[in-house]
Amino acid sequence: IGFNFVDDSKIKKIHVSKEIQHQLSIGNLAIVKLVDARETRYEIVPGKCAQKIAQRNEGSVLMLNEKTVAAVEEDDPYAAYQIPDDLMW
Repeated sequence: IGFNFVDDSKIKKIHVSKEIQHQLSIGNLAIVKLVDARETRYEIVPGKCAQKIAQRNEGSVLMLNEKTVAAVEEDDPYAAYQIPDDLMW
């Protein structure tokens, strides 16, 4: 599955499995950028590892979804409908 993310206002694509796509969307995995003299690479790392990387170099972490718990209002007419978190764009 092609998974899109943004790097320097450019859309990049990385191919992942459906399980990795789900883990990226819920914040268990993250995408980081590795730059050396010859090339730029994108790697998938655990979310906790990405948080440690961000402490040293925040620009290296390109995508890390935050885990949030949404409060549901009692009067919400759409409460029974879940919003899919794996929409492709």
